[in-house]
Amino acid sequence: MCAHFLKQEHASAGFMARVERGLERLHDRYRRALSSALETHGVMIVMGFLFLGVTVFLFMTSMRELAPQEDQGIVLYSMIGPANVTADEMQRNAQALQKIARTEPEYAQMFQITGAPVLNQGLGGVVFKPWEERKRSAEQLQKELQMRWAQVPGVRVAAFQFPPLPGTQGLPVQFVITTTESFEQLDEVAQKVVDRARQSGMFFFVDADLKLDKPQSRFVVDRDLTATLGLTQQDVGDGLSGALSGNYINYFSMDGRSYRVIPQVRQTDRLNPSQVPAYYFRTPDGRLFSAATLGHLRQLVVPETVSHFQQLNATTIGGVTTPLVSQGEVLAFLNKTLQEVAPSGFNVDYSGASRQFMSESGSFAVTLLF
Repeated sequence: MCAHFLKQEHASAGFMARVERGLERLHDRYRRALSSALETHGVMIVMGFLFLGVTVFLFMTSMRELAPQEDQGIVLYSMIGPANVTADEMQRNAQALQKIARTEPEYAQMFQITGAPVLNQGLGGVVFKPWEERKRSAEQLQKELQMRWAQVPGVRVAAFQFPPLPGTQGLPVQFVITTTESFEQLDEVAQKVVDRARQSGMFFFVDADLKLDKPQSRFVVDRDLTATLGLTQQDVGDGLSGALSGNYINYFSMDGRSYRVIPQVRQTDRLNPSQVPAYYFRTPDGRLFSAATLGHLRQLVVPETVSHFQQLNATTIGGVTTPLVSQGEVLAFLNKTLQEVAPSGFNVDYSGASRQFMSESGSFAVTLLF
């Protein structure tokens, strides 16, 4: 059957003939161009090296990001208040942020958590309407909310979006400084880096999580006098713990329910540390002595939180960059700044999205070679 249908010489006609003539002309032109190029192979080699050099230059100078930021329809925020802020003040600050967010036409709903992970911190997020119902992108709204939230007094706010890739959380830039030196020296170096970062214009928000601004009152016991009265430091500590800590010592039953027994002084008598010297302790012989007799208060300034990274003293500089700055530029700037301001003994590490960028960007460059 094939012998009858398939001829030894089959002539094309119509559309197929026009296509074949076009392909033959293209083949002839390509053959002439290739022959001409091979006759001037020196020029081709020079152009090849030139293009290779331009490619390397563009790779070295281009903005480096692991993945572009996508519009996920939500903007998150991190809120930090003063070290001695109260829960009521943090709640009022959160309400002020919500009031501002509700004025945006793209606003749909909002969630907020205050007092997490510590009392003077909080977090939340603004969920926007679907894409087809709003004109501005999440990036534009992030910039708008950052500018307006920054005007709320008594609190520092950083607006940011979810990372474009899974596996990380927190602010987009997390630059970790580690050292074996004291936290006081670490704070001094971190503040120098933060000051330069703010002056660079690369950030909407940048700050270090190490804060040496928390007031602390320490009761110093007069050991000799306490021993003379028949008391020990353990007795003084137990007395203060029972008056202030809020721990329970037993249960009692009422109407079929169990309730804790919590020995504690009235709230009006424990509003501030200056009231502690007015507390009284009973000696073994039944006499009462005030805490002011047994010791005195010493006022200190301590870190709000103490962080460690790889078992070293550490602080994390977190930030939100402007849209025209890439992750690679920011991390290179922070590395250079730390080398300029820090003495020996201070090292660099990364966390969150920055750690993901540093670990994956090198492998991506190797992938391009193949």
